[in-house]
Amino acid sequence: MYGSMFYKHEARGRLRGCYSVAVICAILFMIPQYLMSRIMTMIDITLPGSMLIRESAALLVQLLVVNIFEIGFIRFLLRLRPGDGNSIRSYDYNLILSGYTENFAVSLRATLMASLKLFLLFLLALTPTAALVIYIALRVPVDTLARIATDMSELAMSYSPQAVTELSQLINSTFPHLSLFTGLYIIATIGAISPFIYKTYEYKMIPFILAEKTDIAYSSVKNRTHDLMEGFRMKFFLIQLSFIGYMFILATILTLTGSILIYSAGTVLLLPYQYMTYLEFYRQRTEVIEHNIEVYGNRE
Repeated sequence: MYGSMFYKHEARGRLRGCYSVAVICAILFMIPQYLMSRIMTMIDITLPGSMLIRESAALLVQLLVVNIFEIGFIRFLLRLRPGDGNSIRSYDYNLILSGYTENFAVSLRATLMASLKLFLLFLLALTPTAALVIYIALRVPVDTLARIATDMSELAMSYSPQAVTELSQLINSTFPHLSLFTGLYIIATIGAISPFIYKTYEYKMIPFILAEKTDIAYSSVKNRTHDLMEGFRMKFFLIQLSFIGYMFILATILTLTGSILIYSAGTVLLLPYQYMTYLEFYRQRTEVIEHNIEVYGNRE
């Protein structure tokens, strides 16, 4: 299996001579996300405290717009040809909307079910923390918790060895066997969050599958994304991690300038490179899967 640099090299080759075209399509892809952020801001201003309305609107925009646009963006990248010499106007930018016209029902179902399963697994990941909060609420008096919080706040403002000793004694008397419970909590949290991470990376190839195979059935999407990512979740994570330098630069620019516009422009410029790299991973894995199907037949 190739390393991250191989996929990035192949992505640069695919984008050679047509990067500006991919950036234009990336801008179209980013428009719904920008509008979603504006909608969230308007809801917060007009209806302060309405978290349920804001999150519901964000979920609808994500499922009905952003996810479908993502499929169209990937489909556009799939049809790019390096150095073909075509002018900017000669490309079909309507592909960004093709998720609504080609197999929309399957695309919506696949992305919806993936989001729902990940949400339920995320709730599962929160169970150790929820159990800890409930245990503390039932077993520890409110005034004791308030005293611990006050002492910690005062200690943060003015450090003294005596205050540290007193706070340690208070915590030890309030939470006996603290080290044991801390270890159990960490183990439980890791165990609870592992399925969420596992499934998150299993579903990473869903938009790429839907972008390439416009007539695929829902059951085939589930099987194919499992086959593509089985044993390669860490590999894809490392590919994503290889872009951390670019992310750090963008975050630094945002911190220094405070300009969302400059940050967004940098994100749009990076987006084609990122997605084309992921697309090269998808292509390579698909070749392996197709070869296995040809030799061994379809999975049961």
